[in-house]
Amino acid sequence: MFAKAHDHAGQIAGLEQAVRNIKANCTDEGLLKEQKERVNKLRGEVDERLLALQKARVSGKPGKVADKQSKLEQAQTNLLEAQRELGELNRLVKKSRVHSMSGDQKGRDYPAFCIASAEVTAGASAQTSPSADLRFPHERDPR
Repeated sequence: MFAKAHDHAGQIAGLEQAVRNIKANCTDEGLLKEQKERVNKLRGEVDERLLALQKARVSGKPGKVADKQSKLEQAQTNLLEAQRELGELNRLVKKSRVHSMSGDQKGRDYPAFCIASAEVTAGASAQTSPSADLRFPHERDPR
């Protein structure tokens, strides 16, 4: 809105290109695939760290064991966070499919990131107004 109101052609072109890229390249399936690949990569890292810790224990060097233990714990933390993110993404994708199948949004198929945006915006509106606007952000009247 600002860019159009102030005739910033460069900004308008950049924003329009960003929207085209999101529509073309950012799908629920793609997001899920990337997150699953990330989880699998982190599982491999945890396995590697566990093996390194076992080797350090065999060596009998306490400093080395402590270092490897610390690295294993960090890898496990990263894996748990990635798994949590995957679960949340699965929940959002399922929710976006329910919206598109229920007809609530005129049969449109909304990507999970759009659902998440609507939830965040609706949550903020609900805190400030008892009659929160629960439509998707792009469906609201600009005020």
